[in-house]
Amino acid sequence: MPWSAVLLVSNGRSDEEADFADVYAFTGRASCVLGRARECEIRLAPEQLEVSRRHCLIVVRPPHVVVRARGGAPGP
Repeated sequence: MPWSAVLLVSNGRSDEEADFADVYAFTGRASCVLGRARECEIRLAPEQLEVSRRHCLIVVRPPHVVVRARGGAPGP
């Protein structure tokens, strides 16, 4: 059976008007950084200050997915 994991990035709203801005599909081994910095593979909007520039590392090792905090502080 093929393995896959999907990361849905929402627009930040928690109500019924929330929608998904981006969808990332992983079908094998991968690692990427999520944050506001330009060099992040999964980049969130710069105005989302509650997320740090390099917020977390996502490591995909089927059938496991690990999310590791990068220890950065939110803000500009």
